[in-house]
Amino acid sequence: MRIDKTYKALLLLLGMWMALPTVALAQNRNCEETLREYVRLFEAGKYDQLIALVEGGESKMSQCDSKQKELLYEVISSAYLEIDKLEEGLDYIRRIFKNNHYYDAGSSTYSLEPFLTNLNKFKVKPVMAIGVNVGYDLPFFLVDNYYNIIDDKLLRTQSTKHKALPSFHAGVSLQYNLFKYLSLHTEANYLQTHYERTIFADNNIAEYFDGFRNSSITFDENLNQLNVPLYARFNLAVGKSKFVPAFYGGFFYRYTVTAKSNLNGQMNRFIGQDFSEVNESDFITTDASALGIDMRPMRNRHQYGPLAGIALTYQVRYFTVFADVRYMIDLPKFEKADTRYDNTLLVDYYYLDADSRFTNLSLSLGFTYNFIHQIKQQY
Repeated sequence: MRIDKTYKALLLLLGMWMALPTVALAQNRNCEETLREYVRLFEAGKYDQLIALVEGGESKMSQCDSKQKELLYEVISSAYLEIDKLEEGLDYIRRIFKNNHYYDAGSSTYSLEPFLTNLNKFKVKPVMAIGVNVGYDLPFFLVDNYYNIIDDKLLRTQSTKHKALPSFHAGVSLQYNLFKYLSLHTEANYLQTHYERTIFADNNIAEYFDGFRNSSITFDENLNQLNVPLYARFNLAVGKSKFVPAFYGGFFYRYTVTAKSNLNGQMNRFIGQDFSEVNESDFITTDASALGIDMRPMRNRHQYGPLAGIALTYQVRYFTVFADVRYMIDLPKFEKADTRYDNTLLVDYYYLDADSRFTNLSLSLGFTYNFIHQIKQQY
C-alpha cells in the first residue's frame, strides 16, 4: 500500500514538472496576444480603449517576462501621455526603469515624442554594489634596526635582510556611491604573506670566528592575515566612454590570524667559557631544524596604516569589471619589542627579531554587481 502511494506521488510530481514548460508557453502566448492588442489600439489612436483594457486587466502583466513588460509599459505610458494624463504616464516610465535599470530609449518601438521627452526626465543612479577580487602582492620590509646578541663585533648574526616573497589575496567588497564621481569602498580580504631570512651567513660572521664558517640557518615565516581597507575613490569619467580611470586613498586595518615559522640548516654552537679566547674546540655542530613554530606571541597582530591607489573600470550594465594597483604601509612595528629577548628562539638558535614594518604593492582584478539603484525624476 505504501509503495503504491509513493509511486503515485512520484508520478504526480513528474507530471507537474513536465507541465511547467506548457504553462510557461501558455503564459507567454497570452502576453504576446495582450501586447498585440495594445499595439493595435495605440496605432489606431484609440488611447481611451487601450487604457480601459489596462485598468481592467493589469494583473495579466504579472505573468509576462521582463522584455514583454518593458514593451507593454512603453505602449501604456505613451497612451497616457497622448491624452495628457501626465502622472499616469510618468508612473509607467518609473516601472520601466524598475524593471530594467539600464533601459535604452533607443530600443523603443512604439513610443512617440511625449514619451521620449518625459523619459529624459529620469535618471537611474547605481547606489550600492557588491564584488569579489583576487590579486597578486609584492610585500617588502622597511627595517629600522637589526640587533646583535652581544655587541657590534661579536656574534653579529642579525645583519641579513628580510626577503619577502610574492603572495596573493582574495576577498569581497562593498561599494556605496555618494555622487557620480565619488564613492566609498570597503573590503574584507584574505592575505597570505611569506618571507625569509638567512640568520647565520658565512659572509657576515666568518670574519669574527672561524668556528662559525659552516653555520647557515634559513628562517622563513608564513602569515595568514585578514585585511580590511576603507577608502574613497574619485572617478575620472571621460565623455561617454565605458572605460573610467580612478584614483583613491584611505586607510586599512590588518589582523594576523596565524604566523608560523620554520628553521632549516645547521649551526656551530659556542660551548666555550670566554669569548676573549675562542678556539675551534669551543664550537659544536648541531642540527638547527624546527617546523611550525608559533610566532604570534612575538608579533603585533593588529596593523594599520594609509593606502593609495589607481584603478581602471569598465561597466557592462549591472556589472563593473576593474583592475587596480595600490600601495599600503604599516605604521606599527611588525615585531613586539618586549618579546625580542624573551623567547626560546634566542636561546636555541641565536635568533633575534629586528625592528621592521611591512609595505605592500598590490595588483587586484575583480568585478562588482550593482544591486541597489535610485530612480530620480528631474522636474
